[in-house]
Amino acid sequence: MPYAHRATDVSLVEEGLWPVSRLGSANSPVAARARHLARRLASSGFALHQNLLEVSPVATITALFGARKARGHKRDADPWRTRAEILAELTDVTFAPSSRLAREDVLRNDHCFDALISAYTAYLWAREGWRLPERDAEVFREDGWIWAPPVKR
Repeated sequence: MPYAHRATDVSLVEEGLWPVSRLGSANSPVAARARHLARRLASSGFALHQNLLEVSPVATITALFGARKARGHKRDADPWRTRAEILAELTDVTFAPSSRLAREDVLRNDHCFDALISAYTAYLWAREGWRLPERDAEVFREDGWIWAPPVKR
């Protein structure tokens, strides 16, 4: 495994949640930033895999809706439409106060949309009690884990 990739990156590729080409890009700066943020947040009571999660909106969308929609929510000729389809298919967004969830903002802005999908991932994590994979759990506890829903087969 190239040193620029964490075990969780390889696991996401094996599950089909990230394209293999993603392993060709350097994710180390992002991972380093995440570790820095986790250390800073620890002083405020946040602990990785307890109340602080690393998620991937693309992996969540791929797991729940397939790779076409994962690519389409940013790159389609009409990403607004793809985002609208995804939003309509989310089974439960009660975690988000309706007064704060401005549908048009979420559909218009990819950062707002990614924030919603990230929050939805964390909501599913808490609701369904996801656990680190048994295989190599110690590696993932140390190196980090990117949470995403189980792939719908």
